[in-house]
Amino acid sequence: MLLPLRAGGTAAPLFCLHPGGGFSWCYSGLVRHLGPDVPLYGIQARGLDGRRQLPATMEEMVEDYLAEIRSVQPHGPYRLAGWSFGGLSAYALATRLRAEGEEVGLLAVLDAYPQGADADTSDPVEHEVVAHNMQAMGFEFEMADLLADQEAVLLRFREFLQGGNQALAHLEAHDMIALKDVYVNNVRIMRKFEPDFFDGDILLISADQKSDADRENRLNVNLWQPYVGGRVEVRPIDSTHGNLMTDARHVARIGNLLADRL
Repeated sequence: MLLPLRAGGTAAPLFCLHPGGGFSWCYSGLVRHLGPDVPLYGIQARGLDGRRQLPATMEEMVEDYLAEIRSVQPHGPYRLAGWSFGGLSAYALATRLRAEGEEVGLLAVLDAYPQGADADTSDPVEHEVVAHNMQAMGFEFEMADLLADQEAVLLRFREFLQGGNQALAHLEAHDMIALKDVYVNNVRIMRKFEPDFFDGDILLISADQKSDADRENRLNVNLWQPYVGGRVEVRPIDSTHGNLMTDARHVARIGNLLADRL
């Protein structure tokens, strides 16, 4: 769960919380843009091994991740960042730390937003979540095949990834199943998550190229303001949500923004 992207350094570490898929490899590109004295750790999801029980709530997840973080840094000030779902869990960690009297020196939320008043809070339908993500990556399949044999379609999806040299292409079949379970569970937790009040500042890095669905859901920077007692510093980046941490140009920009505040 604790992924040391750079363990060495004398400064306080930066902890980066995983996006919906559970892996934190996406933050490795930040290493070259942060100061050499800043340790960088990714927090990965429990359950990616396919054996451990998945968390039922954001509170349970935060409890788990806080123990991992404190194994490296027992006390604050803490520095946290997270992309997508990771932005929500980083925020939840920050509010938990403040409730315990700890200082949060940095909270960076990378294109993540709380649920709006009319958002869907129902449990996700697994095959719909799986289908949406595979279609978003350009994989073609029949929905009837997915409903009949999800595992077989996931294995074909793995072959598709291997053909395109995608980041997850080397995963084994059982890894793909575990990844699917982790992702669907994180969607469920995200839909139920209600942020507590945070009395500090947040750095909100916003992907400006919003999809039609995101615009329809009114995902915008104003959603955070009611929950934040300090300043919401917004830094827009000309990127889609999905490319924010996969395009080297955007990673460099984000790394420089974080470095300035570290």
